[in-house]
Amino acid sequence: MENSVYYICCKLFGAEGAEELSSKVADRLQSVIPKNYPWPGNFRELEQAVRNIIVHDEFAPLGQGSELEFDINQVYANTQVSLNGWSQIYAKKAYENAGSYREAARLLGVDQRTLKKWVLESGDS
Repeated sequence: MENSVYYICCKLFGAEGAEELSSKVADRLQSVIPKNYPWPGNFRELEQAVRNIIVHDEFAPLGQGSELEFDINQVYANTQVSLNGWSQIYAKKAYENAGSYREAARLLGVDQRTLKKWVLESGDS
């Protein structure tokens, strides 16, 4: 992982910046990432993790953040959103997080054209 962090830092800050930052970023990552973390976003997720640590000094691995901790019964009881509406909201969020229709569709297990349709129907795309 250290070599990948160094490479990302070189891309973002040049060789001199990478020398200064990469070991600090790698140490911080190792302190917040569980051992054997699967890196579901692969290199893109690592690149985003490096950026988050440099800018915010934090990174929440997927499945570790509070955004995943909610009571579905509470959400359902207080919503007027249809299933199609939820699909659009979820697709848009997946697209924003993944950065591309292809990657978002892959993560959600749907066809890329379907995901794009949902995103465009949700508005603000």
